[in-house]
Amino acid sequence: MLPPVAADVTDPAALSAAVAQIESALGPLTLGVNAAGIANRGLHQAHYNSAKAAVVRLGRSLAWEWAAWGVRVNSISPGYTYTPMTQRPEQRDAMQGYAKDTPLGRNAQPEDMVGPVIFLLSRAASFVTGVDLLVDGGHVIW
Repeated sequence: MLPPVAADVTDPAALSAAVAQIESALGPLTLGVNAAGIANRGLHQAHYNSAKAAVVRLGRSLAWEWAAWGVRVNSISPGYTYTPMTQRPEQRDAMQGYAKDTPLGRNAQPEDMVGPVIFLLSRAASFVTGVDLLVDGGHVIW
């Protein structure tokens, strides 16, 4: 198994080197998944919503641009997820409220994102590209 490969996204040479390292170990890069998010209630929304929209739109744009090379690009939009950031003491009450507001009655664990990502990367999703998959326990139903 390949250990995590880190690169500064503002450094094109570092990104190229990271991709080369991954391709050397695993073969050609043919899939991409964009995933980003934070617990955003009570925060100013313009920066968060703009960034989230950019992740989704970037995925769609790259899906179109890279389809000719057989590369599929999708994104996931996680719901409220327990992470070190959301498990800080000052977040406890907010996270409990988010769980109550989620139809499945709980917040996600990071592991809840694994299955959807595996699906998007698998042959089962071989005709899926440019999609943003909501993984939010039904939160957007409201």
